[in-house]
Amino acid sequence: MRKTLLCLALLLSTATFAAEPPAADDLLRQANTAYDAGRQEEGIKLYEQAVEAGNAKAMAALGWLYLNTTEGLPKPNFARGLALYEQAAHLGNAEAANNLAVHYAHGIAVTADLPRSLEWFKRAAELGHAPAMVSVGLYYETGTVVPVDLAEAQAWYRKAAEAGNAQGMHNLGMFLLRGVAGPAKPEEGRRWLQKSADAGDENAKAALKELEARPAAKG
Repeated sequence: MRKTLLCLALLLSTATFAAEPPAADDLLRQANTAYDAGRQEEGIKLYEQAVEAGNAKAMAALGWLYLNTTEGLPKPNFARGLALYEQAAHLGNAEAANNLAVHYAHGIAVTADLPRSLEWFKRAAELGHAPAMVSVGLYYETGTVVPVDLAEAQAWYRKAAEAGNAQGMHNLGMFLLRGVAGPAKPEEGRRWLQKSADAGDENAKAALKELEARPAAKG
């Protein structure tokens, strides 16, 4: 009896101090390290483990690999890649939501579906993805899928601009400068164009150059 209790105590002790499985974030880091080092098979296994552990970044990363890898591992699997993007997006991964939107917008690895692309652009935008905010604005500006709504477009451009997106700054600046969605606000428009140009946007630089070349208005 004493021997049985001793064995049970040893088993419990071993269970208590046994190494726990790596956390999902650790698995993702290990996967990135292995894959970047050329150990593709090991990296994919680690990505899959991180996915099973519920890591949205791992889902997005593995989804990208299935959709974009042309040599080595993993072998292309568009259905699996898109499913991983969608899984990650539902867990709040903005990049995956934006990538899904791009695929549906341009018919990449899936039948083009503009209404669905707008849904995913909006989802990404709501999650804070600034380029997606610009994309939503473009849909409303051009009347793609939805009726033209210039005020709504300007609102999305402003969100993108305030999030630091150079294209959003440019688009907002041009809207304000020209009074596209309301009274013109040339001073504010110029400020946004300047911020966009400072951030490297070539269209904003060209717009400012054109403004500077115009003759000054006579009072």
